[in-house]
Amino acid sequence: MSQFISLQQAIDMTTLYRAEKENILANAYKGQNILARCETFDREILILC
Repeated sequence: MSQFISLQQAIDMTTLYRAEKENILANAYKGQNILARCETFDREILILC
């Protein structure tokens, strides 16, 4: 089974996350911009995988 997704699937997933991310937060945390918008990875670790 492939662990890759298509570019369109990635676009759809990130679009949905950005649109709905505030909905998963408790009211006390909404509007505080506390959820990640992007992620960075160490290139050396990715090469080892």
